[in-house]
Amino acid sequence: MTGIPPLPKIDSKRPELRGRELIQWLKDQGAEPIDAATKKRLIASGNWGMPDE
Repeated sequence: MTGIPPLPKIDSKRPELRGRELIQWLKDQGAEPIDAATKKRLIASGNWGMPDE
């Protein structure tokens, strides 16, 4: 079974991923940027960002 790979080991003084570290981790997992047309379509359909709860 495949799942989400574990987060990379990082400095314990700064336990959260930030900036370039986060972008690199996402790329390592196969993430690709969304093109402008797709982003515009998602915004128009209400499927961009966090849901209102």
